[in-house]
Amino acid sequence: MRDLAMPVKQVLDSLPDLPAGTRLLIGVSGGSDSIGLLTLMRSLAQTRKWQLGVAHVEHGLRGADGRADAVWVRRCCRDWQIPVHVCRPDVRAKAEQQRVSVEMAARSERLACFKRLASRHRYAAVVLAHTADDQAETLLYRLIRGTSLTGLGGMQVDSQLDGLRILRPLLSVRKKDVQAYLRQQGVTWREDVTNQSTDPVRNRIRHRLLPLLRDAFNPAIVPALARTASLVRDDEDTLNILTAADLLQCERQGVLDVAALQTLPLPRRRRVLMAYLQKRGAALAEQISFDMINRCIRLIDSGRGSAGVPLVGEYRLMRQYNQVRLVYGKEDGESVRPRVRLPASGARNLVEWGLRVVVQSIRGVQGTERETIGQWPATATLAAARVGRAGLYMRSWQDGDTFHPLGAAGRRKIQDIWVDRKVPKALRRQLPLVTCRGEVVWIPGYTIADGYALTSAKQGGIHLRLDSGNFVE
Repeated sequence: MRDLAMPVKQVLDSLPDLPAGTRLLIGVSGGSDSIGLLTLMRSLAQTRKWQLGVAHVEHGLRGADGRADAVWVRRCCRDWQIPVHVCRPDVRAKAEQQRVSVEMAARSERLACFKRLASRHRYAAVVLAHTADDQAETLLYRLIRGTSLTGLGGMQVDSQLDGLRILRPLLSVRKKDVQAYLRQQGVTWREDVTNQSTDPVRNRIRHRLLPLLRDAFNPAIVPALARTASLVRDDEDTLNILTAADLLQCERQGVLDVAALQTLPLPRRRRVLMAYLQKRGAALAEQISFDMINRCIRLIDSGRGSAGVPLVGEYRLMRQYNQVRLVYGKEDGESVRPRVRLPASGARNLVEWGLRVVVQSIRGVQGTERETIGQWPATATLAAARVGRAGLYMRSWQDGDTFHPLGAAGRRKIQDIWVDRKVPKALRRQLPLVTCRGEVVWIPGYTIADGYALTSAKQGGIHLRLDSGNFVE
């Protein structure tokens, strides 16, 4: 008879050391994997003194069935006295807006939901129910499409994404063992009928390819693929150390140096480009295709003074002579990035800007080095009393915007500042402006607005620092 306690032991072995009181957010769809994870984590939490919450994302793609799943998860959590958060993003609208597939938009929205909940309710990590079967499907899916070593490494038990810790303690557990455990515990789950369809590629891998490989080639194909992923990840960890050193040599303030890139062998150049695009927030690894990277390589080797290549959504890699940088927006330069409110204090990753902002309350002006528009980091100190309760916002440049530079006689059109500072047209709407009460109060890399400077060392200030984001999973 199969040892049905095995999933519990494997979960314990794979989980990192989490102290008592740790708050964990469990992603629960209602299917056997996520309900199995919740059942196991609930049992462990009682002895380990963890605090659990549940996140359920209703994507709006399955009509009444999807709504019924949300009701079922709510009821389950109510019976177990576990807080539940239900998110209902508009996935189809997001897919159209970002020009990506519905599946990719759904994944993006799930992660966005998890990040909001983790930040708002102080969850230390999100725990997801991917199993060894999911890992095998992921490897085959990526291999069929074509992938790099990063892709062949599959999912990780413990990873980071945009500052969010993600745990996958079931990666070494088979789906059939999870279901056997649930039956033993007398726990039921919801079945998603769309999982039986063979239209999506991943479903065909699950229902056709994996059974074929198991029956005709290797009865232990799932553990074999999971073991392969683990070995590849070990190699990838070593190569990532080399890539980080290469990126450090090639990147200066968010811009890649063409000459430095061209000194690297082609495989290392590809890895640096992938790391740069992920660091700047362009996409997750699986969104960046081999063809995209090759187009970037050709751009770097072309010798052209100014040109660009399209990437994911409205992201493009632009070359200006001996520099390469990531920009966001259509080639006509009319696309703008979203307006966001900056935190009153603390750090936040602004993923759609590819930047990280740190806000601190200080006394007096914190010294800064000479800065350049469009290069990072950029820092400024504003008078806290002048900002008041209005708060600070970040947005793109708009036609007609004016600015009163600190110490200047009067206001200037920001368009004229762009021209004076030789800011390329393709970048102007991609650069952040910080506003207060609708007025531009800081052009990062240039100066703050007149009237927002501190007048004494004892005066309270708001210190802002913008730097390149790091959004690698």
